[in-house]
Amino acid sequence: MIRVSVIIPVYNAAPFLHSCVQSLLNQTEKSLEFIFVNDGSTDESLSILESYTDPRIILLNQTNAGVSAARNAGLAVARGTYVGFVDADDFVETTMFQHLADLAVQHQAEIVVSRFSKSIDGQTVVYDLPFRVHETYDKKAIAAEVIPYMLQFDRLNSVAVKLFDRSLLVRHAIQFPVGQALGEDGLFSLLAFDRCERAVFTDYVGYHYREVPGSATRNIVNKNYYQAALDVYRFDHSQLLTSCKWSTELDERKRYRLYAQALALLSVYARPATGFTLGQRYRAFKSVATDKNLQQTVRNSSWRQLGNESWFKRFVLLCIYIKCLPALWLAFTYSNLRNKVS
Repeated sequence: MIRVSVIIPVYNAAPFLHSCVQSLLNQTEKSLEFIFVNDGSTDESLSILESYTDPRIILLNQTNAGVSAARNAGLAVARGTYVGFVDADDFVETTMFQHLADLAVQHQAEIVVSRFSKSIDGQTVVYDLPFRVHETYDKKAIAAEVIPYMLQFDRLNSVAVKLFDRSLLVRHAIQFPVGQALGEDGLFSLLAFDRCERAVFTDYVGYHYREVPGSATRNIVNKNYYQAALDVYRFDHSQLLTSCKWSTELDERKRYRLYAQALALLSVYARPATGFTLGQRYRAFKSVATDKNLQQTVRNSSWRQLGNESWFKRFVLLCIYIKCLPALWLAFTYSNLRNKVS
């Protein structure tokens, strides 16, 4: 019997694919299967995958349909008691899946969550989550703490830092939303937690993200992340969630999420990016800063008070409130230069 199925969608990941595959093949957990889904790669990814003869590897090929469709294809053939996900340009610790599966058994948990690190420009940062570790969260605790956190923050979105009981996913027909270019992880994870009876968090750092230098700025300018943030903001989560009663507090958490994501994007748009002119970045900057949903959020007095955290946030909120774009642009330009120097 297979204990863990690991699903890896692959699209033009050749530069990092060998490293990813090796981190999986070296796992201390022996009862594994690795389901690689080649999503119409046009580089050497397919030939790299075909060069491996390990019997634990299952290779699926499909025309390019996106990461959600690729993961769903992997779920359709998965046989493990638990399911994990890895992105093809990342890597995991050799003890990752044994550690998470052992915790799942110990706590009879349907979801186990690991800490993770991210490497950017040669620097590695370990990210924490504000949850008690090695303590079982029952359905009541998930509804009171985990679901509200997910509605407000992005850090718990990724499926790659989690191990799921496959029976939970099958029982509730939980799949990734096909056709949704961004935010598919968050919706999948939110659904899974909402239906989950028991979950556990660990301080173990098992997953390692890679980020190519400069890629964050290029990706954010290329992709409409703000539209994705708006889609999440407008989504009627009250119809989706079953574990907790909708409240004004949850609405406020969603408003804060939009506000925080907008500020993060404004900071990136104000940063020089190879291949994009100042005019292109300023137009993207303006479209976010003047969005009516953001304006409404900032004009709410309780949300303006969030700016009391720092002079910078107070100033940014004021600039958005009065629609003073030149001052807002200069503020983020200054912030980026200051952070780069420090």
